Amino acid sequence: MLGYDPDDIPQNVNSWEMLIHPEDKVWVMDALNLHL
Repeated sequence: MLGYDPDDIPQNVNSWEMLIHPEDKVWVMDALNLHL
């Protein structure tokens, strides 16, 4: 997905967070926190 191999990105939320576009980060993290 997104052109990455499974081993390219560590399996944790911090690695995933680095892939979020800076302009989207606030709303994405807010949505994630509401979900959790």
